[in-house]
Amino acid sequence: MSLAAAAAAADVLDLHAAAAEAGVHYDTLRKAWRHWCDPAHPAFCAFPAPFRYPPPGRRGRVVWRRSAVAAWKEGRERAFGLGAQAPDPAQAHVSRQRAAASLTPAVLKQRAALARMMERA
Repeated sequence: MSLAAAAAAADVLDLHAAAAEAGVHYDTLRKAWRHWCDPAHPAFCAFPAPFRYPPPGRRGRVVWRRSAVAAWKEGRERAFGLGAQAPDPAQAHVSRQRAAASLTPAVLKQRAALARMMERA
């Protein structure tokens, strides 16, 4: 195997590896990659299209370039401010506390009042 062929083989990701690289569950990517790649679909998120996949209705292997998936992930992290700003695992309880606090009767009344105001507008 030549050096160029070895480098090309290292840049190839199957469905499992592409899901791990993108940071999503395998089933999520398996079910949604066509929608994520299609600009006409509402779920479009500019995910790179695979460079090899079976014809519609046939079984086969779907393959992405590692560099394309990494560039997509880097662009999303830059656009949405993700990446190094992941929450500290020691603070995971805070979001659960906020979610529980947001369901108090006072908050629910305020949300209902806002909903009524938005209906009038």
